[in-house]
Amino acid sequence: MISPLSSHSHQATGDPYYLEAGRTILDNLNRFARVPCGFAAMKDVRTGSHEDRMDSFFLAEMFKYLFLLFAEAEDIPFDVEGYVFTTEAHLLPLSLSTAPNSSSIPSNRTVI
Repeated sequence: MISPLSSHSHQATGDPYYLEAGRTILDNLNRFARVPCGFAAMKDVRTGSHEDRMDSFFLAEMFKYLFLLFAEAEDIPFDVEGYVFTTEAHLLPLSLSTAPNSSSIPSNRTVI
């Protein structure tokens, strides 16, 4: 599965490896999981048979991270740097953080 790390790693490094990995994932999803009504869970990878269901996380997580991986900055309607992405692809705004700035946290270290 593609992860938030993959989309962020490409954005941070510009390394085409992450785009290539995303392309491989997308190609294999279309090759092995695509069915007429969407994408199905694999019942048996040895036979290629599918289950009669598509997990909700598939759309909610997989395609969100694929979109973020392949999108140009102008395609994303918000600044991704202002959010933390959970492993379930939920966006948590950093602006709601109640943690104080690291510079204002008192230190328990004694300077000799």
